[in-house]
Amino acid sequence: MKRKALITLLVAAFAVPAHAQSTIDVRLGGTGSKTLKGTIKGRDFVDYRVNVGAGQTLAVSMATRSTAAYFNITPPGTEWAMFNGSTEGNSAARRIPAGGRYTVRVYQMAAAGRRDESANFTLKLSVTGKSLSPVPGAQDAVIPGTKFHAATEIPVRVEGSPSPQNCKAFVTRYRGGSATLEVHLPQERKLRLLFVGNSIVGWSSMERPSVSRKGDETSVRIDGFSFAVVDAVLYGG
Repeated sequence: MKRKALITLLVAAFAVPAHAQSTIDVRLGGTGSKTLKGTIKGRDFVDYRVNVGAGQTLAVSMATRSTAAYFNITPPGTEWAMFNGSTEGNSAARRIPAGGRYTVRVYQMAAAGRRDESANFTLKLSVTGKSLSPVPGAQDAVIPGTKFHAATEIPVRVEGSPSPQNCKAFVTRYRGGSATLEVHLPQERKLRLLFVGNSIVGWSSMERPSVSRKGDETSVRIDGFSFAVVDAVLYGG
């Protein structure tokens, strides 16, 4: 047998099949709730995608007899979860920092996946509250081709790093004095924070941000990153 053919056979013999994934779009019409039932087996997982507006609350709870089945919540445009069920439990209620399609992934822990175990589950999703309305372009110019009202660079210090690095940041402003700050952090991570006045009420991270104020500046520490943003960037002026 030729060497190339032998290598091909060996690769085929030891290849590991990709994890099976199901994606289900959950339509709630802005607000409402839905209960879904399903089964996962081995390393398979199911992604439930739901549209949520900035300022709304996404609540998720899961009932299962399995001790190895959990769910994560992931914001749009990133692989970094804002809720991890394996460390935080099987219920969550989070104020959403930026509108978009959020993913609720139901999965099993690695050991159960390797044993090819199965888990039945009942998942309840609900969206409540009023979605924030962006300030129209006639009142506050929008950057062409985007949804953002402002763009800047913010010095971000990474824990353990000797000096900060400049990261792109974008702002969406809403009627009534609130805004979403989106910071493009290292490792292709997008952090979104919802400000109402000087307070942060929604965040796209598992860790609650630590916030302090000095003059017109808000300092933020979260997930090993620290930076400051001035009110004029958030609200204009």
